[in-house]
Amino acid sequence: MKDHIHSGKKLAAKGSGPPHLPSGTSQNSDTEHSTDAKSQHVHMFAYVITIVASFGGVLFGYDDGVITVAELFLKKDFALNATTEELAISAVLVGAILGAFIGGKLSNAFGRKKTIIGLALLFIVGAALTAA
Repeated sequence: MKDHIHSGKKLAAKGSGPPHLPSGTSQNSDTEHSTDAKSQHVHMFAYVITIVASFGGVLFGYDDGVITVAELFLKKDFALNATTEELAISAVLVGAILGAFIGGKLSNAFGRKKTIIGLALLFIVGAALTAA
């Protein structure tokens, strides 16, 4: 019995195929190749999603930094006390949460492309009105 187990290890070590297949048979190389390609595609997709999510976090942190600097000017220009200053800063963060929720609903209703174009136009109009 011990020799039988040992010989099985030798077969597996030689690379004659997975232990569940009979001796002398091997898996189809096309199946192995397509599985490897699919695995690589899944890994690449996971990397892309991770990078996009990371940039989202970085940009949100950058926005928080911009808000912190703008807080100095808001306090002076609008004569805000501590409570109104906190409300003004919190409103920006609540707006981000609501924007994400509403953006998702718009995307489901109209599609991603139309939603992105519409929101880009809204951003341009808002920037123009702010600059005026």
